[in-house]
Formats: sequence, C-alpha cells, structure tokens
Amino acid sequence: MKLLDKIPKKLTVKKWLMISVGLVITGSIFAFTKPVILQGIIRWMYVAKPGHYIRWKHESKQKMTYKLYIWNITNPVEFEAGQQTPKLKEVGPYVFNQYKRKVNSQDNELDDTVSFNYWNIYFFNPSKSLPLTGDEMIYSLNTVIAAGLVKVVLEAPHLTETAIESINDIFKNPTTKLLNMKAMDFIDKGIEIDCRNQTSIAAKVACKALQKHKGLRMVNNDKEVLRYRWFDHINDTVQGRYTVLRGSRNIQDVGRVIAINGEALLSVYKQNYKCNLINGTDKMFFPPFQEKSDVLWIHAENACKSFPLRFKKMKRKRGITTAYKFIDLADPSLNPACECNKYSGCVDKGTMDLSACVDFYVSLSQPHFSTADEKLRQQVNGMYPDPKLHESGIYFDLLSSGPILAYERFQINFLVKKIPEYPMFSKLPGDMWLPLLWYEESFSMPLMDLGLVVGSTISKLTGVVTGYILLLMGLIGCNILLVTHLQQHLKVLPAVTLVKSADDPEQTQGSTRFRKAVDDVMNKFVRGKGSQKS
Repeated sequence: MKLLDKIPKKLTVKKWLMISVGLVITGSIFAFTKPVILQGIIRWMYVAKPGHYIRWKHESKQKMTYKLYIWNITNPVEFEAGQQTPKLKEVGPYVFNQYKRKVNSQDNELDDTVSFNYWNIYFFNPSKSLPLTGDEMIYSLNTVIAAGLVKVVLEAPHLTETAIESINDIFKNPTTKLLNMKAMDFIDKGIEIDCRNQTSIAAKVACKALQKHKGLRMVNNDKEVLRYRWFDHINDTVQGRYTVLRGSRNIQDVGRVIAINGEALLSVYKQNYKCNLINGTDKMFFPPFQEKSDVLWIHAENACKSFPLRFKKMKRKRGITTAYKFIDLADPSLNPACECNKYSGCVDKGTMDLSACVDFYVSLSQPHFSTADEKLRQQVNGMYPDPKLHESGIYFDLLSSGPILAYERFQINFLVKKIPEYPMFSKLPGDMWLPLLWYEESFSMPLMDLGLVVGSTISKLTGVVTGYILLLMGLIGCNILLVTHLQQHLKVLPAVTLVKSADDPEQTQGSTRFRKAVDDVMNKFVRGKGSQKS
C-alpha cells in the first residue's frame, strides 16, 4: 500500500502540505522564539492599572524583614583619651517585622501614571532577635552633638565658640562624646534634646535651628523637646508621594518614577543639577522580560539617590533559576560629582555623600565598608567585609522580573572631626567616618506569587516541548509527501511494503513483489537507453 493511500480522501495533497508546513512554522515559533502567549498574559498582569494583578499586589500590605545592627565601641576610655582608634563590634541583629504598602493611589489616564504614598511600619520581633533582648549595653556616638558641631565648624566656623556654648547649656556640660545606653533605648528612645527653660542666647538660637531640622522630631506639644531616633522618619509614616508610569503604552516603563512630591527633579543638589535627576523605579516595581545584561535602576527617596542593579551571576533560589543583580556603590555609571560638597569635599570611593539629603554630614556605605576605600577600614577596628553578608542585590525571575529574594544592606556613617577648641573632640587622631549602625531589609516572595512564577516557567517549558512536537509532526508530514511524490512521479522508488520476519508465510510474497518492482525499474531504464540509441 502506498503511503498516500493512508491519507483520508478528503485531505488533498495541497491541504496535507499546508498542514505540514503550518505545523513546522508553529512548532518553530513555540520552540525557538519567546513564548508569545505567555508574554501577553504577563504583560496584562504587569500593567499598573486598577484591576490588574501588579496594582492589586502593591496596594496590598507587603511583608518584609528588617534587621538592625548597632556598632558598639568596646574601648570607650581609650578612644576618648585619644590613645586608640575605636574598636567596634556589631551588636545584632535586632529583628523587626516590616510592612510596606502603597496608599492614596490616584490615576492620571492622560499621562498613563499613578501617584501614591509609601506607608511603612515596624514591629519588634523578640523571638527572632534571640539571644539578644535589647538590654545589651552599648557605647555609641552622641550623633546630635557630633553632627551639630561638625556642621557649624564646616559651614560657619566663626560660630564654633557659640555652638560649643549652646551644647554645654542644652546638654548640661557634657564630658563625653559617647552615649552609654541599652540597645533598646537607642532604638526606642534615641537621643533627646531638651530646649525647655533655656536662658542663654546661644542655646535659644541653637534650639530654633534644631526645631527646623528635618532629621529631628518634636516629642511634645510645645515643640521644646526634640529627639533624634533612627526609626522616627520611617516607622508608621506616610512618606514622599511618588508618580510612576503604569506601563500601558510601553510595559518597559512600568514603575518608572517621573516625579516625587510633584517635582520631576530633586531640589537637593546645588552644585550639579544632574545629581537631581530621578532615575529608575521605586524599588517595588520592575518591568518584565529582562535580559541578563539589562542594568536596572532604582531610586531611594530617603537617600536622594538612584542606584544601578547590575548582573552578577545565575543562581538557583527557592527552586527557580534566577538572575542575581547587585548594587555596587563604586559602579562606574554613578556620577562621582554627586558625592561631593563644598564644605567637606568628596567622600571616599565606595561610599555616598548624604549631607545634602539629610542635612547632617553622613555617608552611606555597604556594611563593614565593604567595597569601599581600604583607608576607611583602617580608621576603625572591627571591619570584616563579606559580600555574601553585606552586599545589596535582588534575585530576579527574568521572564516576569519578580524578585524571588531581595536584600538591601547599608551602613550609616557620621563624620567626626578633630576640634582643638573643644576638649571632647580635641584628642581625636584626625577626622574619621565613624559607623553608627547598619541594616538589612529583606524580601522573600510569598508562596502564592512564587506559584505564579513557577507556573509561568512551566508554561514556557511546556510551550517549548509542544513546539518541538509540532515541528516533528510537520517534518514527518513533509517527509511523507516527499516520498509519495517520488513514488508517483519519478518512478524511482518501490512502493513501501511491510518487512516481516523470515518465519512469516507472507514473506515470500513480499520478497517477490519487491524483486518484481526492482525488475520493472531496471527494464524501464534499459528500454530508455535503447530508445536513445535508436
């Protein structure tokens, strides 16, 4: 029986060819190109419009983990006397349950944007902080005295004596630049500044200036008691108002920040307007369909900075193959001019100058001055950088750009200057950046979202397998047509017969048919040659 005889009569050769070629094309699309159907589904889910998955997700409460490490000065007497550099030992982690949510959302259809505020809240988790309880005693820099004095010395040196007088009045003639307190008091109470009943002109002027400082918070109704506390401006607060693109017109724009508090540029940096550019997303949105080589940017409003995320390695996390992209504060794409100011100069490589943002002379680095200039680690004892523990980065699913795991780890350092006019600071060996604390904010994708990522990965693999199957079916169909064409038109191939075992009684008949077919072909060939001769 000829192969063509097995094709249903209603299915013509032309239709058979069209189906086979169609299977080859469809199979090739599924097997060798991006999963178009799956991409369409993800594209719809990631448009940040009302009713879409990503919008619902980010307006829901996002659970994160926050770990705080405090630097304890273990040689306070020797450091105060100027006999030794500070010996630091990290105390932590003190673990907090953190919840983040986008609130007060407002859409602008004309611009395809959505505006919202960030809301954060932290709850101390005693069980996860064990064996630490918060009762640990620490020695830490009195940042209010140190930072306030450094600001005056750098920006208005002629007022140094007045600043020293105000410190003595407000803090009752302090004899040390360090605080000795429980770790939980450092976290909960912070440093109090009592401006009540101040009679000296120096103290009154200083208090008025402090009342306007954005890094401090009023703790009583008459605004005469102020406080510096790490959590004051991040805990249970509604922060800056972001305006981001929704991605309806271009999915690669989803989450891109175009304004903060209604302004397209920051108004922080005076020396270089380029430093006021807002670049990237808000750290929660990321456009899908990443490539490994794509450099993603994120903007941190509380640091007034944008950071690049650059690919480092592929790594399997939580059963999924992810692309790990990390932040390097020495990244060549960062503008070094933005890490300088006209008073204290430029900060060292691998750190960022936050003075214009927080109005104190503070720098940002990775914990333990990891990747920063070696001289910063030599100014203090106790720095042991480890990229696995101190690097900031995100493990992405490239297709959906969902963060499977994310770690933000940064250290806060205060500038401490030698001031001969003030005994507390006169014995310092020199100016130094003294670490105060470092933190880790981590995110692990919830199981429901992880299931969606796994499902999309399976769908992609299923599509590839299906593509190969369709491609194989199409190639088989084309092969059948080719063989049949050779049988019917070229007359060079015998009809395909079933080959049976030697013991089969029909084998002889099959062999006879095969020999007869060969003889027929040879006779036609010989007759053809004879005709040519004649």
